[in-house]
Amino acid sequence: MSRAILLLLVTLAGCTRGAPLPATLIADDSEALFDTVAGVEFARRTFNFTNVGDDKTSPLTVEVRGDVDHFDVEWDGCSGLALAAHATCQVVARLLPVSDGSFDGELHVYGMAPVSASVLMHGKVMPASLSLTPMADLVADAIQGQNVSLAFVVRNDGGVAAGPMHITGPGAPFDSRSANCDGVRLVGGGSCVITIMRAVALDAPLVSATGALEVSATPGGDVMLAPVLNVRAGGVFLVDSKDWGLIPTLQSKQKIVNVTNPGPLAADPPTVTILSNEMYPPFAITSDGCRGRGLGVGQSCQVTVTATLSDTNQHTAMIMASADNLRPGSGTLTALGQRAHWSIVLTFAGTGTGTVTHNGATYSTGGVQFIFPNGQPANPFAGIADSGSTFTGWTGTAPCTGPGSCNFVGADNSDLTLTANFSH
Repeated sequence: MSRAILLLLVTLAGCTRGAPLPATLIADDSEALFDTVAGVEFARRTFNFTNVGDDKTSPLTVEVRGDVDHFDVEWDGCSGLALAAHATCQVVARLLPVSDGSFDGELHVYGMAPVSASVLMHGKVMPASLSLTPMADLVADAIQGQNVSLAFVVRNDGGVAAGPMHITGPGAPFDSRSANCDGVRLVGGGSCVITIMRAVALDAPLVSATGALEVSATPGGDVMLAPVLNVRAGGVFLVDSKDWGLIPTLQSKQKIVNVTNPGPLAADPPTVTILSNEMYPPFAITSDGCRGRGLGVGQSCQVTVTATLSDTNQHTAMIMASADNLRPGSGTLTALGQRAHWSIVLTFAGTGTGTVTHNGATYSTGGVQFIFPNGQPANPFAGIADSGSTFTGWTGTAPCTGPGSCNFVGADNSDLTLTANFSH
């Protein structure tokens, strides 16, 4: 039986006898795993510390023990606080990828003895390890006179930052490449995109040739791929590449992409698709002027592509046109986010249960993030207690208190927390 459950049983027993329970501190987790590679949400963790007693605690102290070079407190809402009966405070701890290995620590929150609670923290940081994968394909099909490109993602699959990247290639049959990854030190989980290109001459021989692309870093290792170029006679769509440049987050921007049939054959109606390796693709076709339209030699059609970003990363995707009687052609879509939003992370705390309603939806578990354009207010958050529980109000960094609804505008580019507290 966990310590939290045992203390809850003691609390209930005390309530049954009518005797007040002295100040008693518990943590919502007894152990927690941190992993800087699995995702940023696992590199930092939020812990709730609750006084389940009927008396107020003495002022609390927050302390990290164990591997203090690898664990620290990023945000402290407990230190110096005399926690009221049944109240909760929060601490955000994080794992620092300063070196690889396995690490153990303890987040200890305590007041005057015997008031104390701890979370045992276990972290793993993998060594730097580069991987190299094609975004869409390892093979480029080109018509004579066409410019073609292949894009590859370099990723550090480890937790420690890799050394500066050194890139060799491409050799023939590709004649140029982007330099945006040269000398870059990728942090754990970080990535960048290498694009290799070839301007195929009008009189280029019809061949299939293999080149070499190698990326190395210390630490990080060596990775290599063998991209292939096939030069063919005609019958390949030409598709524009588009760069949006900087886009404010949560704002949609459109560009027109041309799809052209250079010949020598008439094309069946093309199907235009966007290929992305992202979980939430930032590019979408919002108007397709190519659907159902055959293209004669030299004719073009247009699609409207909308880019909407929710972060400040560089995003790249491929836009491809294909038909039954022509080879697919592709272009590259790129955009870089510029932060223009504020956010709220919703959590729950307390001994009671309930839900939070927002914008017509109902939430009963924490960890949900809401993002809003700068200057735009959040729709109201309202706490609704379950039968036998009471909604006691809001805590966190958001400017809301008391049991009323929470509605405000966050500061530009801010990240706030909002905790719904329930008691019974």
